[in-house]
Amino acid sequence: MIHENADRILGSSITRTGFLYYGWIAVAIPLTLFFLLSYLKFLAHLPRKIRLLFFVAGTIFVSGAIGVEMFAGRHEELYSFENMTYAMITAVEEFCEMFGIVVFIYALLSYMNFNLTEVHFCIQKAAIQPKRRVIDDADLQQ
Repeated sequence: MIHENADRILGSSITRTGFLYYGWIAVAIPLTLFFLLSYLKFLAHLPRKIRLLFFVAGTIFVSGAIGVEMFAGRHEELYSFENMTYAMITAVEEFCEMFGIVVFIYALLSYMNFNLTEVHFCIQKAAIQPKRRVIDDADLQQ
């Protein structure tokens, strides 16, 4: 939903044509690069396998979110969005995003497996709260 809202905010302030038909992409590319650069130090301190998995997960996700979305915008500009080709492009976009998240979760679990020896869970029964009575106008008039 972030990119749909960003598209509305940008409105006509940028030329919306071609692969930048969805205006949010013009903002997303530099923000993504900034995000990547700001996390390079963090990534450098991860084990090699985990760093590679994080990079692969991010690449897959961003390829779908930005890369495939650029093609979807171009297709919508030329042929509209009410056709099977656009639906297939959107399906590929969503698949890339979800698969990127799956790879990221795998990377996190691999990191936990590599670094944690024990995990403890504690489930407690919550204290019973007294029932609260709602007083309405009829109760006040009595």
